[in-house]
Amino acid sequence: MKKIFLSVFLVLSLNAQNLEIDKIRTDLYSKSGANVLKKVEISLEFDGNNLKENENKLIDAVNTV
Repeated sequence: MKKIFLSVFLVLSLNAQNLEIDKIRTDLYSKSGANVLKKVEISLEFDGNNLKENENKLIDAVNTV
């Protein structure tokens, strides 16, 4: 069973694309305080299909969240 799982996982991971977004800078607002604003910088790595074609959509989605 382990061999089957590992072989399926290997095949799926070989077909997946990786997209790395480095140092996204955004402002984080808080409702708890009066005009509390924090600057956040993160790096993200995505694994999946059609990532290169949808890179702009991913960046917009990350900025929205």
